[in-house]
Amino acid sequence: MNTVYRSWLCSSPFRGNLLQRTIQCDADICLFDLEDSVPQHLKPTAREELVKQMGLSHEKKYALRINALSTRNGLHDIMLLAENDFDVDIIQLPKVESAGEIRMACHLLNEMGRKAEIFAIIETLAGLKAIDEICAVGGQLRGLILGSADISSEIGIHVNNKGRMLGQIKYQIAVAALRNGLHAIDSPCFAIEDAASLQEELEIALDLGFTGKIAIHPSQVASINHAFSPSEAELREAIAVVRSVDDSTHGIAAVQGQMIGPPFAKYAQKVIQKAGLTTEHARQ
Repeated sequence: MNTVYRSWLCSSPFRGNLLQRTIQCDADICLFDLEDSVPQHLKPTAREELVKQMGLSHEKKYALRINALSTRNGLHDIMLLAENDFDVDIIQLPKVESAGEIRMACHLLNEMGRKAEIFAIIETLAGLKAIDEICAVGGQLRGLILGSADISSEIGIHVNNKGRMLGQIKYQIAVAALRNGLHAIDSPCFAIEDAASLQEELEIALDLGFTGKIAIHPSQVASINHAFSPSEAELREAIAVVRSVDDSTHGIAAVQGQMIGPPFAKYAQKVIQKAGLTTEHARQ
């Protein structure tokens, strides 16, 4: 099975029922936030609570958003991983503005023997400017995340603005991620009681090539999972395309009256991966 990164249910370590809520609403990833959701004076306590939560038995993927490595709290957060043996699958690095920050995180994780994946949050104009250098680091970097709240405040627009400026920023992040074989994760929909707004954001994210979205309320998870999953019909067609191209002598075949070739097979493989499957599964 492939790992899917469709839905990330975010909460602070003080919300001790996050794991149970994540399981119940079928979020792909439990995301604990040590950054914006935790006031400065409570960050030491939040780290203590995190250790308790991470010690629970689970089958979900755990992600941890730490504070920026350029801050004292960020260094305390990373040391927490060195001093404890709980599993962390993903580290989210906030306010990334240089490739050096990713290299430092990779180095520190390697020193600890940690295999955690890294997702860089792009939430400043400086980070956006350096995005190609950031993506080129490789290593444990697996994706980019749009931090719309911070970057919106920096450029002076409302976070719920659906206009051209934020759309252009989303486009740059998505293209940079896709160009480098990385995941692109959209920022949350902050209008938690507005299903129409969430759906609009999901449609934009899908059109731009994003592969997942942060959720800040359990009620958002089902819509996110549905949006970033192929339908049964799409999956059947993708499997048929892969098999037909594999079976053809010259890599060209016909499926449902349409001529297909290698580019169609490549897209079909991505559809199969979105379903959490491998192309080997499709060939069986």
